[in-house]
Amino acid sequence: MPHKRIVCTTDFSEASDHAVREGAELAAALGAELILLHVSAPTPPPVSGGLFPTEAELTRAAESAREKVQHELSQVRDRCGVPAEVRLAEAHDASPVEGILGFVESEGVDLVVIATAGRSGLQRWLIGSVTERVVRHAKCAVLTVKVPPPA
Repeated sequence: MPHKRIVCTTDFSEASDHAVREGAELAAALGAELILLHVSAPTPPPVSGGLFPTEAELTRAAESAREKVQHELSQVRDRCGVPAEVRLAEAHDASPVEGILGFVESEGVDLVVIATAGRSGLQRWLIGSVTERVVRHAKCAVLTVKVPPPA
């Protein structure tokens, strides 16, 4: 089945930069639409002069965080070398997995391109793997991209 809508996830790490490059090359070769997706954690409340932040402080903090992420996403798009749409979703828990899966399903995505950090052993067991959970639960194809070893 030809892939027409490809989503590359990014957390702005070196590993996700490799995945974005792979996704961009694949999108160009297939003539597919490329979407760069970042799923962010909920914005923590700002430190306030009072005990509880005001609604205005919460709104400003959320907008500032959103603008920063949009800027970083634009930089990733500019580096990827092919036309791409940038999208931002919010995780509703501590992990971006549900945000990725929800986006993929609601947007009719054919392929997810996602980096794997290559954790193993206790670290993988304790932290869990976003990539592994996306592979298990996505209703479309998933291409995992491993960071190449240092030269």
